[in-house]
Amino acid sequence: MEIGGRRYAPASPIDARRHGIALIHQELSLAPHLTVAENILMGLEPARWGWLDREAAQRKTIEVLQSFHHPEIRPNRRVCDLPIAAQQVVEICRAMAARANIILMDEPTSSLQRDDVAHLFNLIRRLRDDGVSIIYISHFLEEVREIADTYTVLRDGLSVSHGKLSSVTNDELITHMVGRSVDNLFPARNAATATSSAPRSDPLLWPIRKYTAGEQRADCVQSTMVGTSGLRSQRGHDQVASPSGDHAGVGGEGSVRGGAACTGPTAPFSAPA
Repeated sequence: MEIGGRRYAPASPIDARRHGIALIHQELSLAPHLTVAENILMGLEPARWGWLDREAAQRKTIEVLQSFHHPEIRPNRRVCDLPIAAQQVVEICRAMAARANIILMDEPTSSLQRDDVAHLFNLIRRLRDDGVSIIYISHFLEEVREIADTYTVLRDGLSVSHGKLSSVTNDELITHMVGRSVDNLFPARNAATATSSAPRSDPLLWPIRKYTAGEQRADCVQSTMVGTSGLRSQRGHDQVASPSGDHAGVGGEGSVRGGAACTGPTAPFSAPA
């Protein structure tokens, strides 16, 4: 890696920060028991006569937070009391406070609402106009198209393509990303052959009566996949985990490979030994 024409290898995150490099993590790296101001200015705390200057810290935090319109994110509020989307904003503001020359953004929109994404993109454009270099990591091509000038595609740990974004189509980018043509993303496959002694006609019968009006049945046959979906309040995870005995409170009845199964409002699904 070279910065300013000189080879550079950061000795630590603090060393990189001192050289003008900031990273916005996809997975939050905040200290939840500290305040917003303490997280944003961590390692950059203003001091006066050897003492922390809390008034200056308050002003600097408010200045950085102005890039986003979140009145609930106050400098003296603890991070653990904020929703995940607001914590992501704090993570971004921490990189902004470092006044970095190079900012790496790893999926920064993963937890943001649409309005926050728009604010972030406006901020990226302002930083670019001020001479800041942005390395934006994303698998959302529409986001890359909106803000990026050049692209680099990484696959299996290697750089497989690089150039100006205006010179490449989305289909070409996808081809570089997956290693094959978009016309062959989902190649036809022969039906899987049975490899076990269990008869292929014996399905996992999965009637769930507790969550829906009437009986719901899903037949999971050998060499097939069954998907479920729904709101968190509908406890779809409990339904999926019940055949493993992981959620004993799930009601319903079922059988695995034609064997007898447990039934009732508190009995888990089970398979014969």
